[in-house]
Amino acid sequence: MKNNFVEFIKDNDSNDQSFETKYRNIKVHKEKYNDRFIILYSKQELKGLRQDDYEIVGYYDIIENVLYNSSYQISDIVPNDNSILQNNFENVITNLCKEIDEYISDFVIKNAEEYRELGQEKYKELDSWRKAGATKEIESNFIEDIVPIVKMASAGSAYKIRYSEEYNNKNIIIDYLDNPKKLVEDYAVKFINENKEELGKDLLVYEYQLEYLDKIKENKDNEFDYIYTNKKILESIKDLDAKNITITINYNNNEITFKYDFNRLLSELKNADYKGYEYSSSYEKVRDFLKENNIKDERGYQEDDFKFANITSITYGKKVIYQNEISKEDKELDNDDFDLER
Repeated sequence: MKNNFVEFIKDNDSNDQSFETKYRNIKVHKEKYNDRFIILYSKQELKGLRQDDYEIVGYYDIIENVLYNSSYQISDIVPNDNSILQNNFENVITNLCKEIDEYISDFVIKNAEEYRELGQEKYKELDSWRKAGATKEIESNFIEDIVPIVKMASAGSAYKIRYSEEYNNKNIIIDYLDNPKKLVEDYAVKFINENKEELGKDLLVYEYQLEYLDKIKENKDNEFDYIYTNKKILESIKDLDAKNITITINYNNNEITFKYDFNRLLSELKNADYKGYEYSSSYEKVRDFLKENNIKDERGYQEDDFKFANITSITYGKKVIYQNEISKEDKELDNDDFDLER
């Protein structure tokens, strides 16, 4: 059976046709929704009076020549020569929300003085947990990114769009594709007018995060060395394809070497966690080591987690992939002293 799907979907006079896929033969039906979209339906082609029901298997944008939300069977018969482009509505919504967020943040930042005043009360009401979350977000960005990016929140516009009636009935997709600039502006202005105090609070949080990022970059009196440690370790290990790595830690000039789950360490570093811990039985010797060295946590309790700042080296196989520069310098000094004594 010849695959002439491109001709079929673009032919205004053809509404039904059968196609052979990898798994079965299907019958495709076209329904013109408006001047932009054709809705595609399909069902398995069966012999006999009993037939399956049609199901929606895609939305074809006549103007842009894009097939959205195609089923796996339809994707199977679409040629790979870009004669028809494929996309999904979720990407459209993601772009829409991004543009709305940018419009809102640009507007609020340009009118910063007014919005700082509007957001003062809500900002004062933020608890320590939320402020800690704001700083942790910056730490995580700094650890992961070469150039950390700080973005202002926009009163949950993406959440509101995804729970709107226009999102459920997909009308927002059509409106956006027909006139993206107008739709973005309409929604952004609506959200701005409905959330002025909330956006003022978001602006103050954004400025607080920018100040905190500047402090990290300055690192006055080495206050944020622990963040730089995560960044250095991540840079050293991020390209590894490993299940476990070998870590050596040093407390009170005593060392212990142990295996540690690679993906766990990767996640902890990126999340701006500064200690590691495993529930495996093999980790018991680390807990025992910390106990023997009388290591306490910030509250004065027995510490079970090891600090990444106390990692002296990480190896994979026989290769050293990370070495703490401070410990390296200390070892060189120790060797110099030994040479003098000798």
